[in-house]
Amino acid sequence: MSRGRLLIAYDGSSTGGWQAQSHGNTVQQRLETALACLLREPIRLFGASRTDRGVHALGQVAHFDHTCPIEPYRFLYSLNGLLPSAIRVLSYGSASSSFHSQYDAQHKTYWYDFHLAPYHLPWTYARRLRVPPLNTDLLKEACALFIGTHNFRAFRNSNHQGKRREPENTIRTLFKLEWHTIPAGMRLIVVGNGFLYKMIRNLVGALLALDKGKVTLSLLEKMLRTGERSAHFVTAPGRGLCLHSVSYEPPLQWIGAEKYQLESWI
Repeated sequence: MSRGRLLIAYDGSSTGGWQAQSHGNTVQQRLETALACLLREPIRLFGASRTDRGVHALGQVAHFDHTCPIEPYRFLYSLNGLLPSAIRVLSYGSASSSFHSQYDAQHKTYWYDFHLAPYHLPWTYARRLRVPPLNTDLLKEACALFIGTHNFRAFRNSNHQGKRREPENTIRTLFKLEWHTIPAGMRLIVVGNGFLYKMIRNLVGALLALDKGKVTLSLLEKMLRTGERSAHFVTAPGRGLCLHSVSYEPPLQWIGAEKYQLESWI
């Protein structure tokens, strides 16, 4: 038995999220079906991040066990031929039997993209959230509150009593929460050691509420300190969010599209 790794990109607007669901149209299920067809054995895929419906990925990492020998370039070509155009496997790498794509991850980097133009272009609607001009000075001040290790319980999914159970530990560390200018918009770059369910989208929703004057900096600080959601804000939609990369120590070695600067494609 051997263990392999995949570096995966996908358009979240065309899939039902990462994790397997009863409807079958998820990234995990599409990949498992294609891998089983190609390798002629049942395959179980384990992703580093369980992205929600509508959320995109440029650098999702997943691992799987297999018995069939793999020649990387032929494998990538054949596998992508079995997948819908919204899902691309960019690279392959072999892994030790102890490697786990989720538990071995050191930190994850996400982007949330905003469109500031008065109207969307056809290809930006599914990848950006259109908003009025933002008060970036105020937002940068708010972002500084979240850097470091905190209890992010107030920023987890508010419907945490539903089907998806939250972990008991709601302590997370944010290493970066920075605003960058992109053509006709802004990008919020978020780097952390892990995230609660919908945590990033709730942070974005809280920041937008701050920008609109619906919450204050002191209220956000109180929520972070107490772990209680004492203000109402709307969870930001998934379409602006993209899993940019997952980092490991030592860095993973890949065969495939690793030589390309994938950021320039989107």
